[in-house]
Order: sequence, then structure tokens, then C-alpha cells
Amino acid sequence: ASETPIADIGFDLGFSSQSGFTRFFAANVGMAPTDYRRAAKVLRA
Repeated sequence: ASETPIADIGFDLGFSSQSGFTRFFAANVGMAPTDYRRAAKVLRA
């Protein structure tokens, strides 16, 4: 997981808002981007 802000990742992928990216991510991955990032850090530890 990167330390890049979630909003920046969403904008880089073409989303016009962080909330739009968060909704899309959660619908497809099953959790919010911040929760995914937190889980990835735990798995790497």
C-alpha cells in the first residue's frame, strides 16, 4: 500500500471526487480504501 492520499489515487484514476472513488472501491473490493490500506499494513507486519 502506498502513502499517497486516497483522494489523489481516485483523481489519478479519473474520479471527480474522493467519495465517488470510495463508493466504487467499496462496491468492488468490499471495504473502503482506508480500511483496505490498514489491512494491508497489518498483513505486511
